Amino acid sequence: MAFISHPKNYLIKPHYHKKIERKINSTTEVLIVLNGVLKVNFYSKNKKYLFSKIAKKSDIVILLTGGHGFKIIKKCKFIEVKQGPYDIKKDKIKF
Repeated sequence: MAFISHPKNYLIKPHYHKKIERKINSTTEVLIVLNGVLKVNFYSKNKKYLFSKIAKKSDIVILLTGGHGFKIIKKCKFIEVKQGPYDIKKDKIKF
């Protein structure tokens, strides 16, 4: 998790992002933990368990490749962000 900090009156210059064609091959996922505790289990692309991490209030989890699973440790509320379009029937393989 990264924090950006600037002093009072610091100016971030106005900007926009150029239109760039991008090809997306897989779904990335970002979780923003609002409250509670979440255990995140990480797996290789071959479905082999790798390691686990605990995410708490204000943590951000970025999932780029490989597999992942979650166990709610303490009642949890989080925001899940995925790039679209997302088709729940075609986009996910459970194991």
